[in-house]
Amino acid sequence: MCAKCDFDLCKSPRYPPVIGTIGFQTKINRIIETERWRGEHLSYEYFDILYQLLKFLRSESKVFDTFNSLITSSEGLRVSKLSTEKDFGKISTVEREHLLRIATWILECWPDRFIELCKAVNLSTYSVLKDRKSLPTWFRTLAQKQLHLLSASEKSILKKKHNE
Repeated sequence: MCAKCDFDLCKSPRYPPVIGTIGFQTKINRIIETERWRGEHLSYEYFDILYQLLKFLRSESKVFDTFNSLITSSEGLRVSKLSTEKDFGKISTVEREHLLRIATWILECWPDRFIELCKAVNLSTYSVLKDRKSLPTWFRTLAQKQLHLLSASEKSILKKKHNE
């Protein structure tokens, strides 16, 4: 039964798994069982970052539209316009699987692929970290070191120091 609406989940429509779903689920299960991701990060931190990426992919912000377009063009992954439902728990299982596959694809080559995508669309530290207090410290540090875009005042100060 659904915890929110009491719908009998046994009556949900069933869809055949997309090729690779079992392998995808196996990776997720391994992270849960070992309680680690990439040997150094706790599994719940992986899921915090995965959830963050899902928010990026579902964002209506123009900068994240560009982020999604880059994924589509560079790797041939289809990032389609999905339902406008804000609550991830309320979108269809097909859409969830689609989004999860893209997010896990980004995490496969961590952090290089994420940084490359962010830099390609000039995604600033602020955009990545804004309103996201539950992100792990190592993720915040990575964003601050790798994605920092200088503000106009910082550029001016550096220019003055360089000319001195």
